[in-house]
Amino acid sequence: METRFDQIFGMRTGYASLERLKANKDELLRVLDHPETPLHTNGIENDIRDYVTRRKISFGTRSEAGRAARDAYTGGKKTCQKLGL
Repeated sequence: METRFDQIFGMRTGYASLERLKANKDELLRVLDHPETPLHTNGIENDIRDYVTRRKISFGTRSEAGRAARDAYTGGKKTCQKLGL
């Protein structure tokens, strides 16, 4: 996989986005050394979906203390769900 990566990204194309990907080779190929690494962040996005929906409906909190309380409650709720409690 690393050899193929080097072949593909070793070509001169002039595209800056390909140069950035080439510079991140170690990070992009990390999954080869750690196959347990998720290839997407959908789990994290799903974790905050409740929060975003609630924020949109209620137009946010009225105070910083309210935000802190909501964040603490949401974090605890998600943790309990993940643990099956």
